[in-house]
Amino acid sequence: AGSEPGVGQVMAVRKRTWVAAAFVCALALGVPVWWTTTAVYRCPLPYAAMLNASRATRFELRVEVVPVVVGASGVVADAEGIARALGGGVLAAPADTTVAVIAGSAIRLAGEAHSDVELDDALLEAVPQQRNGLYRLFMLVDEAAQLPRFVVGKYRHAMAFVPPAAVTKVDCVAAAVPALSHMLVLEERDLFTAAGLEKAVKSELQYRLAFTLLVEEGSPDCDRPFLWDFPAIEREFISPMLRKLRSVANFSVDSQVVRYVRLGPVLLPDSESGGWQVRQSDLPQLLDSGRWQLDVTATEPTLNFVLVVPAAAHSPLAVVNSNGGPVSSNAYLVPQWGGVVVHRAASLDADSARAAARAFVFQLRELLGVARPSDEVPRIFAGSGGIATWEVDAVGRRLTRRHLESAADALAGLARLTDQVRYMRILDHIGDLVMKALARMEDARAAMRIAPPDADAALTAAKEATAAAEAAFFDERMLALLYFPDEHKYAIYVPIFLPVFFQIFFNLIGEWRRNRSVAAAAPVAAAVSVQQ
Repeated sequence: AGSEPGVGQVMAVRKRTWVAAAFVCALALGVPVWWTTTAVYRCPLPYAAMLNASRATRFELRVEVVPVVVGASGVVADAEGIARALGGGVLAAPADTTVAVIAGSAIRLAGEAHSDVELDDALLEAVPQQRNGLYRLFMLVDEAAQLPRFVVGKYRHAMAFVPPAAVTKVDCVAAAVPALSHMLVLEERDLFTAAGLEKAVKSELQYRLAFTLLVEEGSPDCDRPFLWDFPAIEREFISPMLRKLRSVANFSVDSQVVRYVRLGPVLLPDSESGGWQVRQSDLPQLLDSGRWQLDVTATEPTLNFVLVVPAAAHSPLAVVNSNGGPVSSNAYLVPQWGGVVVHRAASLDADSARAAARAFVFQLRELLGVARPSDEVPRIFAGSGGIATWEVDAVGRRLTRRHLESAADALAGLARLTDQVRYMRILDHIGDLVMKALARMEDARAAMRIAPPDADAALTAAKEATAAAEAAFFDERMLALLYFPDEHKYAIYVPIFLPVFFQIFFNLIGEWRRNRSVAAAAPVAAAVSVQQ
């Protein structure tokens, strides 16, 4: 009978021990399950490839020297020697471009061409232009020429008019270098302002062209006539150019008329003419896009083209230089923003609107990175399109490099961000976008390395790489947990579970001590029982 309380005490201790062990097992199993179920999923990414995605790749351009026989004229002698001399390093290509010059087979043109423009079109019909990256230098004999004459066409070729025998190969080569260098745009001239700002816009997949007629109106002249037929202007000047540029980027066109505009406080009265003038250096103060309330609701990058028509009180309005003298143009380019044309009269007729449209086309060329035409190299005007085929090629090659740089920057930034922020979620589609961007970048570089390069395929692949890389970097689902780190979990769960944990911990220690005391007292109780 004396041993029953000891047995009951032992059973109670064992029961409490099993209960405590059950809590310990629940914690041991629950904590990993909780940690796993609340952990942020992170798809494995190729960090090394993402950080090393920026690699320089050279465009392998090719120029083919082709002798041409027109009518009864002879053929240029030693075309192969001219090709070897041109390919011997006289063309100073930049670090990211290689130019190979080869000799082509002679061709014959039927009939006679009466002008350079007719000959330019006839050569295109005789030898269809190849893909971007392959250019031709047609060598023709000109009986009346005393020195070599070179003309850059509006397609992918240049024409060299060579005297029959009164000139040496050295003279031909020396005269051909400026023409070829201009056509291949080996020197990007006039792409920066005096302040060092780049005029050309950043490479994007889509641009919005916003054309605005700004009218400074007051009550006396609010009924002035304005012949602003933008649909006709778009058909004649804008659409032909955008059709040529459709391989470079996507363009959307908008137009608007903004009235009751106040020009900046830089208009000065002209005592001689009775009108007004604005200094060319003060044009940035005249052009206040914030006060003009231009539409900036578009999500895509916008290039603004503004035609300013002054009020009758400020007409005629002339743009002058710092000395008060006339300037060559009343158009003003705002780097990476757009262009402005300041109209002189208070009314706008159709011819003035067309002249402004021509200025807008030229400004769009500069904003896309097309170098100014060189006065040293004669060239054929590109027609209504406003841009030659070889100039579109140059824009495409420039944007290909920029797209590859943008994709590499986005991938490197994503790699650094996800490596530093360990609690950022990385879903499987992010990994797919990263792999697609890397693959398309390699496709673009492979298309650039072949000779002649498949520049159009390289540009397409580079644009797809940029789109995939930026989609991965700016993915909203990946940024959903950007501001929910592990410290927030601790701050939420610790106040709830810490008191329970301490209660269980101290109870376990108490049960362990009771178990030890019962175990130590059991032999003594047994000995006492035997003695009794």
